Amino acid sequence: MKKVLFLFGFAIAMLGVSANTLNFASITKVENKKEDEKKVEIPATSLPDKISKGITDANKDSKIVKAFKVVDAKGAISGYEVVVLTNSKEETLKFDKNGDHAM
Repeated sequence: MKKVLFLFGFAIAMLGVSANTLNFASITKVENKKEDEKKVEIPATSLPDKISKGITDANKDSKIVKAFKVVDAKGAISGYEVVVLTNSKEETLKFDKNGDHAM
């Protein structure tokens, strides 16, 4: 009986390891899709009005610390990242190429 319980526990443990390995592989594949993208720092004044106005409208105390455009391998803009300081708290906001907030 002890051997059966031991083998059952071992089998369950191996299934858990296999599931974690599969999860890691799928996460890696998703991350690899964006390897050809890079962030290029830009002046905050170069952000689309929709982004800069949206940030200040959302919170008057927000200040844009850094701004980046995200470009693909061909140089086309695929989005924006903006580092914002609000009440001594820094946060990075992501936007798509149209200036819509991307979660």
